[in-house]
Amino acid sequence: MDSTYHTMFYPYFAHINRQRTIFRKGTLVAAVVAGSRAEEGCVYYELGKSNTPLTYAFIEVWKSQDAINTHNETAHFKTFVEAINGKADLSVCVTNRFH
Repeated sequence: MDSTYHTMFYPYFAHINRQRTIFRKGTLVAAVVAGSRAEEGCVYYELGKSNTPLTYAFIEVWKSQDAINTHNETAHFKTFVEAINGKADLSVCVTNRFH
């Protein structure tokens, strides 16, 4: 296996307006985390909470860009994106590779 992984870091997932329940255990976020971790191309997938109120971080490591593209087409990812649309501000920081 190639030791180079593609990564996507979502470090500032913020301002969950009216939708705090999205991030409660056992909710939609649990489904996207579990579904993403089960994907063949997933190396690491974690949701963390910042010290800043209502700020969360998705930290993702994928085997390849193809794995990321496949992830972006999964039902669990699309359902989550649809649910947060207009309810959250999202900043994305992508690091193409790390060892």
